[in-house]
Amino acid sequence: MAAESTAVAADAPATPRLVRLQASLVRPILMGGADRGLALANGVIALALVFGIGFSWATITVAASLLGVGHVALVILARREPELRALYFRHVQLRAFYPARPTEPRIAPLVHPSVPVSE
Repeated sequence: MAAESTAVAADAPATPRLVRLQASLVRPILMGGADRGLALANGVIALALVFGIGFSWATITVAASLLGVGHVALVILARREPELRALYFRHVQLRAFYPARPTEPRIAPLVHPSVPVSE
């Protein structure tokens, strides 16, 4: 059994094998430059606003501004971090495992003023 495993290892190439990946397999899926799920949610909220409240110039104006400003904000966020939605979900799931506090309590260092205080 050991002789077979060493024979397989001896047949392995000396250099690692390179595998080409299509760029579309590693790029995030964006819609208009924003995360697809968040862009669709933004559109659904705007449509629900128009159809839920009713057709009027006010609701159409609010929905259009929500679509415009919301999509621009989502594009800016996607430029910073394309996988922001997955990152947030991972943060929420692992919140108990990685607490936002130090592991050991520390005493605050003594702060010495740059200008002496005269009494």
